[in-house]
Amino acid sequence: MASNSRKYLNFIYLACCLVALLAALGVGAFMSSKSRTIDEQRVKEITKKVNREVVAMQKEANKINRTILTKDLPTFIASDFKAKYNFYIFHKGNLKYWTNYRFVPDYQEVKGQYLTSVRNYRNGIYLTLKTTVAHPKQGKYEVYTLLPIYKKYPISNTYLKSGYNEKIIADNTIKISLEKQSDMRNVYSAQKAFLFSLEPSDKPLVKQTETSYLTIILICLSVLFLGLQVNLWARELLNKKRFELGFLLFTGYLLGVRALMLQFGFPGDFTNSTLFDPRVYASSALSPSIGDLLINVGILVGLVVYFSSYYFRSRSFRYLIKMPYTQKQTLSVILILLSFFALHLIFYVLQTIIVHSQQLNVDITESIELNSTKAVVGIIFVLLSGFYFFSTHIFSRLFIRLNLPTNKYITQDSISVIVLFVLGAGVYTLASYLLGLFHFVILVINTLYFFVLVSVKLPKHLYRFKYLSTIYMLLGALACASLGAFVVVDSGEEEAIEKRRKIGDYLIAENDLQTEFLLDNAIKAIKKDTLITKAFGDSTSSEELIKKRVTSHLGNDFNKYLVDILLFDGKNGNTYASQVSDAAKTTRDPAIFKDDVIFTNYFTFKKKYNRIYYETERPEIYFISDLGANLIKQYLGFVPVGSKRAPNGYIILNLKQKRAVTTNVYPELLVDKQFLRTSELKKYSYAVYEKDKLIYSAGTYNYERDFKLDFLKDNQALKKGLVHKSYKHLVTIGGYKKFVVISKKFSPLRQFFSNFSFLFLLLVLFITNIVLLVSLFTRVRKLKVNFATRIQFYLNVAFFLPLITVSLATVSLINTSYQSDFDNAFFEKTETVAINILPYVESYRDKALTQGQLFEKLTQIGQYLEVDINVFTPKGELITSTQPSIYEKNALLSKYLNYSAYRTLSGNQVKKVLLSESVGELNYKSVYIPLKSYETKKTLGILSIPFFDSRTELDEKMVDVLSTIMNIFTTIFIVFLVVSYFASQVLTDPLRLITQKIRKTTLHEKNEPLEWNSDDEIGLMVNEYNKMLVNLEKSKEALARSEKESAWREMARQVAHEIKNPLTPMKLTLQMLEMRLQQQDESVREAFARYFQTLLTQVDTLSDIATSFSSFAKMPIPKSERFEISSVLQETVNLYTNNKNVDLETDIASGDFYILGDKKLMGRIFTNLVLNAIQSVPKDTRPLIGINLTRLPQHTIRIEVKDNGSGIPEDIRKKVFVINFTTKETGSGIGLAVAKRGIEHAGGSIWFETEEGQGTSFFIDLPLME
Repeated sequence: MASNSRKYLNFIYLACCLVALLAALGVGAFMSSKSRTIDEQRVKEITKKVNREVVAMQKEANKINRTILTKDLPTFIASDFKAKYNFYIFHKGNLKYWTNYRFVPDYQEVKGQYLTSVRNYRNGIYLTLKTTVAHPKQGKYEVYTLLPIYKKYPISNTYLKSGYNEKIIADNTIKISLEKQSDMRNVYSAQKAFLFSLEPSDKPLVKQTETSYLTIILICLSVLFLGLQVNLWARELLNKKRFELGFLLFTGYLLGVRALMLQFGFPGDFTNSTLFDPRVYASSALSPSIGDLLINVGILVGLVVYFSSYYFRSRSFRYLIKMPYTQKQTLSVILILLSFFALHLIFYVLQTIIVHSQQLNVDITESIELNSTKAVVGIIFVLLSGFYFFSTHIFSRLFIRLNLPTNKYITQDSISVIVLFVLGAGVYTLASYLLGLFHFVILVINTLYFFVLVSVKLPKHLYRFKYLSTIYMLLGALACASLGAFVVVDSGEEEAIEKRRKIGDYLIAENDLQTEFLLDNAIKAIKKDTLITKAFGDSTSSEELIKKRVTSHLGNDFNKYLVDILLFDGKNGNTYASQVSDAAKTTRDPAIFKDDVIFTNYFTFKKKYNRIYYETERPEIYFISDLGANLIKQYLGFVPVGSKRAPNGYIILNLKQKRAVTTNVYPELLVDKQFLRTSELKKYSYAVYEKDKLIYSAGTYNYERDFKLDFLKDNQALKKGLVHKSYKHLVTIGGYKKFVVISKKFSPLRQFFSNFSFLFLLLVLFITNIVLLVSLFTRVRKLKVNFATRIQFYLNVAFFLPLITVSLATVSLINTSYQSDFDNAFFEKTETVAINILPYVESYRDKALTQGQLFEKLTQIGQYLEVDINVFTPKGELITSTQPSIYEKNALLSKYLNYSAYRTLSGNQVKKVLLSESVGELNYKSVYIPLKSYETKKTLGILSIPFFDSRTELDEKMVDVLSTIMNIFTTIFIVFLVVSYFASQVLTDPLRLITQKIRKTTLHEKNEPLEWNSDDEIGLMVNEYNKMLVNLEKSKEALARSEKESAWREMARQVAHEIKNPLTPMKLTLQMLEMRLQQQDESVREAFARYFQTLLTQVDTLSDIATSFSSFAKMPIPKSERFEISSVLQETVNLYTNNKNVDLETDIASGDFYILGDKKLMGRIFTNLVLNAIQSVPKDTRPLIGINLTRLPQHTIRIEVKDNGSGIPEDIRKKVFVINFTTKETGSGIGLAVAKRGIEHAGGSIWFETEEGQGTSFFIDLPLME
């Protein structure tokens, strides 16, 4: 039946596989028959997405319109409407409300008669939806909802990346146009209005469409059903003990599927996920992305786990362990060698991730930012660790079976194992060295790990789910985390060296040919500009006009430079219009130009730099390679304006490379990606030397005191860096005997241990989940887990749960505290700026200052306080900014205030507000404070200051905190792991001792009690065990008595039977002889009558004895019932009270005394004792019988029966309670035996005290029931 079921499943799987495959082929054929190009498919998909967005935009716009219509605009603004899309409300052409502070269109840009339109604005292409609402009192409002289709930035860097909105166009290779193309490339709205078109594509037929996705799904289903079929075949082969073929089949299936995936670019070509983006990671054709690497590692781990689970039941395994000794030794060396290369594979993969993934920083001491790519890298590391763990498990287990089949640990007899291991390590060292793959850390880690596995035989504990199983897994985690941390530190240091070299090249300030070319073009354009020429000739022209005209020729080509424009008169070359005393001094950037020598004459200026030393290939451009204290790349452009013989004026363009200060936001945005960002530079200390003299230094390192020029003699300083006093120095050599030293704190041990802690805890988390799953599995399967394992597990949980909770709470509190400190610092700095600029803003409002003059004042204050300053009108429009290019040339922000700040501050109730903002991918915080007049208390404007580095500084602090916590946590974890193991051993030692004692407990020998000098739980258990032994001894005695009594009963029955059988015929014979004797003479009768009478008497005596034995054998087993003993004793006393021949003396304690026993038997025992007492008294003495009942301590009563008889002779005292012993002529000898049995059955005891000639006392002690 099972076989038929399996065949049926095989048929179902194969049928499903074929059906899915045929369906995929059919869909593919149908798709091929259609002559659609990729442009048509794209248009169809994009049109669908656009119209879906339009419907959503329309619904949101209708809600806005209804609110405005039913109430009014102020009410709508106060409602703080949460919008999905950016929208703008205009009233009579004036902007009344906006949701996006980054981009606000002008009314002229959006107005028109349309419902939906795609328009090209200054910072991108937007889908625009127009709706109107006619308010009965306030008039018509126009609501424009904008959705970006393409965002464009004039600068490309880490934060600013131009590109399409992925919700509409996912492929950045597409190009769109606002002009109509052929119909098959045009995108229309639902109302058939043209929106935009796709430019022609040279790509082949359809690749990714809805139909092709269906094809992919069908192919995946076909592969899945084939996999189920392969799994069934592999299981059948496994059941037939043909594991090898099953494993090859399974391997072939997985590798075949993977090869097809790589061949057809699946899933990378069918998804836009960054996991399959080769720009993030690409190492080879087998791993073109980080996602593909994850798939490869997952397949590898799956195969190893499958092999590990079933191989040790295979035929080849049995064949290997039966090989000859020499072959076993060879195989053992190969196994050791394979374990080394398994670890080397982890090293290689992790190294490729770090080297080939420039955008990914996996060093926990550098960045704690978590994203999907980092999460995948973490999963890959866990899988690689699993691969090494199971690979080494296979190798070590097979190694043990080959070399240590019986020994528990390595001993002197197993010295050959050590020799084999040394030989295997030596072979690896030689092979890896020759191949250029040798790494000492791999040799050390694998040597120690493999040796521990073999010496303690840990592999045998993997599937037993004992505490050693967890220790085994954690030991593997320890090895893998150590290697991972080393790779991160080592490879990361190589990357850091390359980065420092780039910084050194940057700081050495060599020529920038591109800047020289662009500057030359700008100079030529300025010379040709007639407006500038005329302005110099017109004394009424302002220098501001000339500067603006010059700036227009510079454009956006010099964003990485700060430009200072100096104007000189054409007659004598002196400063134009008293520029030195006014404008020149106020417009210069003190942070950048503070070391320049300011000349008041053009010719003096040019004479200083007109030297071969500064010349470039461009005749009017000079490169200042004499760095001085600036260490900033500087260009000077000398521009005569007008005729060559008699110029109207002169212009000097002073360009210095930007270096953003720590708190500025916007300069980071203005640095193009091809140039070095200052946020990277500030992480280092650096110094510039010229002719062996220090000319400039920056950072925390004291070069003048600590850096010695003798360090340069060590080539290590030039190649990989020189370590001195916890700093690592890298030297970059430049021209003119210059060199730059880049230095950074170097603490490899801390870096290693922090990364080790992180990776180890990551693996511990994974192992914990595995253990929990196995625990659940064992509950389902009802597998037994030993007590020591449970103790150790509970100890770990009880320790680590509070520790984890405290750690998380600590991190949260520190993060909150740091963030609060930063926020307070931002507020304080903004308030300081507000106090400083308020007089100037007030003068501007009073028209005492022009906008240009206000700009100059704010620039000075901003440079001094190292902040960017933006001032807005009370209505939210920009007045001026110290970074005008952000709003003007580059248009990265609109000239309108963040409306959330505007709404919050306009109520005059809130004095300041802090908001999170962003431009592109640059996140920062901005503080807004209203600027109010001291006199009128009216709001003159709104101050806005952005702060960027708060996140960076906070991350750095959190990295330190988390590293410290993880290091402490890991150290405690490892120590506690060892301690908990020994603690569990100590806690379970008494249990093992008790177990051993219980195993030795027997009924045949005396059992020794346990000794435990403590009153703890173990002591209580030991005491109970000892009590059990006492009870056991009593039970043994009772059992012996019972067995003895049973033997007596059986003997009595046999004796009675054997005696009675001959007595009857003997008695009959004697009676017949007596009858015959009656017929004889009197003399004969008299002679024989006495003899016959004696014989008959003895026969009767034997008959009585036999009857007594028979009665003893037939005596019923005593009952166990609760009854009151004093009443039973009183009934016995009452029987003899009226006997005039006996004197009774009684002393029975008052009260009820309940015992557990046989009530009737106890009455017979008392009667028998009294009767025996009376019969023991000589005939010449009057019997005096004493009967007493006394309550004793310890919940016991004592009954005494005393007589004044002749006592019991000493020679028979030991036989008193023996069955069939009696001193009476007619006694059976069973009375006292029965009494003893009945008393002991009730849990009591009976004994006597006697004195010859004085009498005997029988005592009975009985326990009372509670």
